[in-house]
Amino acid sequence: MGIASLISASSGLYVSQKGLQVTGQNISNVSTAGYTRQQVTIQEKKCINIGTTTMQVGTGADVDEIRQIRDQFLDASYRTEFGRYSFYEQQYNAITEIENIFSSDSDEGFGSTLSNYWSSLNELSKNPEGLETRASFVQNAVLLVSEANKISEQLYEYQTNLNTKIKETIKSINGITKEIYNLNEKISLNEMSGDHANDYRDQRNLLVDQLSGLIQISYKEKPDGKIEILAEGYPLITSSSTSIMEYAQVSPMSPLIKAVWQESKRDVINTDKVIDSLNGNDSGQLKSLMYLRGEGEANWTTNEADIENFTIPKIQKQFDTLVHDIVTMVNDIIAPQSGVGGPTGLDGSQNIEIFSRKNVDRYDSSGVYIPEDALNPKTLYTSRNIEINSKIVTDYNKICLSANGDVGDNSIVEEIISRWDEDRITLNNGELKLNYSDYYSQFITEIGTKGNESIQYAENQEVLVNQIENKRNEIAGVSIDEEMTNIMKYQHAYNASARVVTMIDGMLDTIINKM
Repeated sequence: MGIASLISASSGLYVSQKGLQVTGQNISNVSTAGYTRQQVTIQEKKCINIGTTTMQVGTGADVDEIRQIRDQFLDASYRTEFGRYSFYEQQYNAITEIENIFSSDSDEGFGSTLSNYWSSLNELSKNPEGLETRASFVQNAVLLVSEANKISEQLYEYQTNLNTKIKETIKSINGITKEIYNLNEKISLNEMSGDHANDYRDQRNLLVDQLSGLIQISYKEKPDGKIEILAEGYPLITSSSTSIMEYAQVSPMSPLIKAVWQESKRDVINTDKVIDSLNGNDSGQLKSLMYLRGEGEANWTTNEADIENFTIPKIQKQFDTLVHDIVTMVNDIIAPQSGVGGPTGLDGSQNIEIFSRKNVDRYDSSGVYIPEDALNPKTLYTSRNIEINSKIVTDYNKICLSANGDVGDNSIVEEIISRWDEDRITLNNGELKLNYSDYYSQFITEIGTKGNESIQYAENQEVLVNQIENKRNEIAGVSIDEEMTNIMKYQHAYNASARVVTMIDGMLDTIINKM
């Protein structure tokens, strides 16, 4: 036992000291988000030969590496499922907001407004000349228009809010992309020089987790420690560059934006594709927001095929179809498009519509009906473009309800009631043909069904994400009990090595100084 033994014992001190340092680092970061437990791996030092013999003597221990304890399979699973959770969470939040707009569970909802309007029609049929029943009819018509205006405005405002959220999501993705690229450089530089970059890797892993919730990604790590990421199949981060997203108008003059790649000008999200969990394309907040918002405001003239994949535009079209049909049905009976031979009011008035367009009269100066034109929204009877005709609000005598001029004639009101009960309006591109009340009930039911599906998906994904996260924490998370055990292990090892050093020092002192 000599100098070689002293070197061997001192290596034990060094290894134990490193173990205590790493254990202290773990304990200090027990609550740090994204921190991965580190572990010292110890290896035997290279043996040396004694003289010319084949006998070898060990030279102690050495630190092989300070490694992170992570499971890459769990990381990939977490990011896949977290992306899907983020997608369906946005879907559920949107449907909840839409249900609140319609107040389907409230006595003040649009369903109640329709019912009150229907009741006022029935009362008007019993007493068409009564000013009281006419006043009730007008008041309920005012409420109908007011609710239709409010709902359509709120849907549009929510669509605009989603547009703002899309901008914020794009900004977040660009920010995370830049940070990951910078960390790639730091990790590669440190590890290529023989150092470890575990702290940088923790930061990068946390950012990749966050990115997976914003946009669908796939990734792989290169031998130099850099990670390359594809976003929606497009190279987002490579070893030497990043791709940046920018805004572009959905269409010319549109207030809505979409995400495009700055260099190629390609759309980031292809909204022509049907979202299907079997295809694995139901992932990421950005995609969810764009499918919810759609590419523009819709009304009853919008082509169903153009909005099939979009939630809010589809609801806008379905709601506006109901309002448009009610409004034009009543108007066409009371104020015929021909402009002649229509019903009369108590004061002899004719051709006075109940529901007016905000900026376009029903007839021109020659008494010719001004038709609706899908290319000119101002000419449309839409839920955002209607108001009650001021003439009937100020004078109930001008409500044209008599077909033959008789004061008590209720045939016009009866015709409106009859049309109301007809299965005359289609839902879901002609799949269902319903009367107004049934149409609205089915319309609200389908919104609720979509909401239930979304929350079911979101809840299932949340459970799955939590399960994977718990498994990740079992492996990568810091356990205080385990770290305290390691402290005791390294402390005893350090003390033992210190005793060996003390013993060898005493032996050498005796040999050198006392013999």
